[in-house]
Amino acid sequence: MSSAVESTVQFRKVGTRRRTVKAGWLRPVGAGQVAVWQVAALAVLATAIPLGPTGIAVIVLAVLAVALTSVRSSGLCLYQWLLVRLGHAGAQRAVRRLAPQQDPIAAVLPGLTVHRHVDRAGNRVGVARVDDSWITVVRLLSEPDTPALIEALRAAHSRADIPLAGAQLVVWAAPAPTAVGPGPVEPVRIHWLALRYRPADAPGATLARGGGTTGAERAAASAALGLVGRLAEAGQAGAVLDEPELRQDLLVALGTDPRAFAGATPGSRPEVRVEQSWRTWSIGRLHQACFAPAGNRAAVELLGELVPGSEFTCTSFRLGRTPGGTVEASTGVRIGFQLKHAPRRLDRVLRGLAGDLVPLNGRHGNHVLRTLPLALD
Repeated sequence: MSSAVESTVQFRKVGTRRRTVKAGWLRPVGAGQVAVWQVAALAVLATAIPLGPTGIAVIVLAVLAVALTSVRSSGLCLYQWLLVRLGHAGAQRAVRRLAPQQDPIAAVLPGLTVHRHVDRAGNRVGVARVDDSWITVVRLLSEPDTPALIEALRAAHSRADIPLAGAQLVVWAAPAPTAVGPGPVEPVRIHWLALRYRPADAPGATLARGGGTTGAERAAASAALGLVGRLAEAGQAGAVLDEPELRQDLLVALGTDPRAFAGATPGSRPEVRVEQSWRTWSIGRLHQACFAPAGNRAAVELLGELVPGSEFTCTSFRLGRTPGGTVEASTGVRIGFQLKHAPRRLDRVLRGLAGDLVPLNGRHGNHVLRTLPLALD
């Protein structure tokens, strides 16, 4: 595993508790914050003696700058919190303009399309297209080994002939429907590996396979089939999802009941609408909330966790690239729960469900998409 990723990865051993890391009022401190504080201090030193109206104004502005870039709430500095508030207000207006949909996927990602690609060997691959990206998904067929999955994901992401824009491991966990035997009941878990190919980032992979839409589809399908082969070498059984399987699994990952939307008569399906508030997001009967580990660390030990009291917990480990080409890793957690409490008690409910994780208030809609097996930014 590359050092850029390995330094942030910690694997959870069976039977161990994950390390608690709480978000502080001031930490983490970044280089940008330190630079602002230094400029504020120098400005005060340059104008405070002798103290006059200019010096007083500079001191007030310096204190305001330090406060906006130091004090944190829910993991955000105050200026970041204000920006999120403004973004949330705009997202609320956009959500209200959306019409109800009979397809939950269309309600959440209006531009997503899914179709079948068949290669020369007869392999059927479901390919999802979102904007300028082509996405394929592999489902694990056996109880996987997390370190082996991460290693295979890293290798697929850095593949020389098909460089990927994103690669993601998503684990969806839900309470077991019935208890079998006297021992503790293991949750039901589904593991997906999603690969996202963007032709604009690596046009050579498309051109080598015929160019155009067909070449992009072939590149995305080849990446998924190559990942299945790499998993097999590591003793992990996986299968590339076909078009109907991909649609069905996206419904599961989204937290909807696939049976309610699988009827043969589209007119008989219920209509759903995306609803979101500052603290929750919902489509259908469950409310959902997204969280991130304190300090934005890539906490792989969270993968597969089932938050007590939740209807389901979806955990995600994603590899992406910065504009400079550096590989970066991130972890996200999304929980689905039934809101049976008054709104004024919602904070207490979420703290009880999520423990030491930082709530992504005002950003739940974006992070719902980032925890779906689509490897989106």
